[in-house]
Amino acid sequence: MKVLFVAREISYEPLGLMQVISLLKGKGHEIDLVISDYEDPVEYAARFKPDLVGYNCLTGSYRYYSEINRRIKERMETFSIFGGPHPTFFPELINESGVDAICIGEGDLAVPQFIERYKNGGDYHHTNNWWVKRGDEIVKNPLGPLIMDLDSVPYVDREILYSKSTLARKSKLKTFLFSRGCPFDCSYCFNHQFHLLYPSVGKKIRARSADSIIKEIKNVRDAYPLEFISIFDDVFCFNIELLREFSCKYKKEIGLPFYCAQRADIVNEERTRLLKEANCHAISIGIESGKQDYRFKYLKKHVTDEQIKNASKIIKESGIRLMTFNILGLPAGGVDDDWQTLKFNIECKPDFSAVFFFQPYPKTELGEFAKKNNFLDGSMEEIGNSAADRSIIKFKTKYEKRQIERLLRLFPITVRWPRLLSLTRMLIKLPMDGLYRFVYKVYKGYALRNYINPYKMTIIEYAQTLKRYWKRSGG
Repeated sequence: MKVLFVAREISYEPLGLMQVISLLKGKGHEIDLVISDYEDPVEYAARFKPDLVGYNCLTGSYRYYSEINRRIKERMETFSIFGGPHPTFFPELINESGVDAICIGEGDLAVPQFIERYKNGGDYHHTNNWWVKRGDEIVKNPLGPLIMDLDSVPYVDREILYSKSTLARKSKLKTFLFSRGCPFDCSYCFNHQFHLLYPSVGKKIRARSADSIIKEIKNVRDAYPLEFISIFDDVFCFNIELLREFSCKYKKEIGLPFYCAQRADIVNEERTRLLKEANCHAISIGIESGKQDYRFKYLKKHVTDEQIKNASKIIKESGIRLMTFNILGLPAGGVDDDWQTLKFNIECKPDFSAVFFFQPYPKTELGEFAKKNNFLDGSMEEIGNSAADRSIIKFKTKYEKRQIERLLRLFPITVRWPRLLSLTRMLIKLPMDGLYRFVYKVYKGYALRNYINPYKMTIIEYAQTLKRYWKRSGG
């Protein structure tokens, strides 16, 4: 069975898609990938002649993939499948013209099973996790079980991506995902809704073993350039016993610097020491809002100001770089609230403050709250591909909204150099948006490259990376 997957671009390695591709190749299917940044997917599909075309969709990108799918189906007869976060939480996508089937939830078992049945002429319409069109009917199937033992899942297929992108292949930074799930129920995140999809699993984190983690990194290091590791787990090594084993084995067998995410209320001296001994270079924690009462009431993130400041202090004193994540333009908030988030970041003294606009994603608790209480300045259909592009939240005045959008551009540099605080307060009132966007992009690229993910690059690699970053970075 010939299956073509379409990716819009590769700002980050699409690990979920690469996982599914690995599983399908293991079943003997002929799999290919086209990246729209490099080739016209319609022309590529016409040459490859796939039996199925697949798309992995975020809420901000599904319209793009729907249009590509329409153009491909105008050109040739093929079966289209959509998966990823957007169809999982917005399965009404199946009603769109040209969408033949959608996969809800994790696709490790569901996608190979569906394609095997489709290939063999079986009853693919009745496959767990799938909503499938059959004539004028939509067949809606229940969710199947999750894979609990991640060690049993083959490693992601990196070669299919690297065969398309020399830059990705040669990059000395590679991304990894070693666990799935999150034990928390923050209202702005999809994990709350995911817990409702799989109530029997609850809030359990499923993680690979330390040996499996080490083996995957070794495999990548042996096959490709690798000097820095970026770990995309929501909370890396949440289980302290796993972290103890990982730290001991990693420093002996790998030893490369890496970045990972932690949560402020679990950061302590032992956890930070173990990460430092393993050569962790940078840790990120989520602040989101600088107002504790808002964090508790609206974000459902029950982490106190004191816990955040204490975690920041422990991380900084250990010699590990600190990055914070923040959200501006929250519903029922305003520019004064976002200003407080800026000042709270200054107290925490991060090496870089990542900042994004709130995105009212469908089916998230806070997204539905914003919709119900008329905080949307437009509709959820206008959510963009980048959370740093613009806000679609309504504020008291258009002028206040413009101030918030300007504050996002000046936020990271002001946190780094607090002496700019008074100047920033004045600048957000002035219509120099083009300049602010330029400052934001330049400083963000510089800070990430020098503070959070430092690794050696040739001049050509640096130029190519800069070009791609400038083209795709929000703001």
